[in-house]
Amino acid sequence: MTEYFIGIVPPEEIYNDIINIQKKYISKLGVEPHITLKAQSNLTDDEQWIETVTKIIENTNQFEVKIEGTKYFGELVMFLSVISPELKTLHQSIVDELKVPDLLREKYFEGDRYVGHITVGKTTYPSALSSNTLTWSELKLMEEEINASINTNHFLVDSVWIYKKEKNEYKRYKQILLHDNKGKNNQFKFISEV
Repeated sequence: MTEYFIGIVPPEEIYNDIINIQKKYISKLGVEPHITLKAQSNLTDDEQWIETVTKIIENTNQFEVKIEGTKYFGELVMFLSVISPELKTLHQSIVDELKVPDLLREKYFEGDRYVGHITVGKTTYPSALSSNTLTWSELKLMEEEINASINTNHFLVDSVWIYKKEKNEYKRYKQILLHDNKGKNNQFKFISEV
């Protein structure tokens, strides 16, 4: 079964800051820095959901996301917290339209459990500094570096990516542009067909 998710790639400056720190501490990543807009649930192999998701996103105005600094999910995941009412609304619209069951919403932290974020490091990632996985102290070092390097606290979301898993790595598959706020709709853009 093919796996997909829908995500938002941060702008180049933020993206590069995160990637540079990750490369220093993490030996292999399975996905680039992103905000998960919609997790894997109900994103099926037949790809019939793509048309539904495209319509929702194309009819959503571009919006701002605010970065609120680093936070943790327990002692396992360090992330950049992102806040945006429009992000939560867009997430909820997609989850509702795809009729994601409550059990899957709970499993994938969707709906009311959704927390917008950009994962920077996890203790399950392989460490570039040792033959083990990242340690808590490595996460704390990454946190110091990411807080020192991120120079902007917000950015405009103007597109969304559908990711497809290929060879144990999620790759950009299709891009959908948000409404440009100037009265014209953008079009769905096929990046690759696999």
